[in-house]
Amino acid sequence: MTASDFKTNTHRWNPAVNGDAAYGGPRARWIHFEGRNAATTTDCISHLRNLHSTEGDFKISVECENPERERMMEAAQLADVVFFSQLWATVSYLLVYEGVRIC
Repeated sequence: MTASDFKTNTHRWNPAVNGDAAYGGPRARWIHFEGRNAATTTDCISHLRNLHSTEGDFKISVECENPERERMMEAAQLADVVFFSQLWATVSYLLVYEGVRIC
């Protein structure tokens, strides 16, 4: 799914947008992103945060598996819950605590 498709499908979740104050549609409580495409994931999370500016409306989680994916940390910072792979944790530990440089 592209970010554009996601925005089209989730835009109707907001009662203020669809003009129905008593919107009875499905209410997502937890939205999870696999984080395979970091740019799309970041755009989708940003869209949800802008569409639903009320804190506590729902939780967003993201899974970070590959530390080489650009913008994944940006997506992680926008999420409420982040699941890191063992590879990500190992690489992060080496970078921060051991000073290893990845080429």
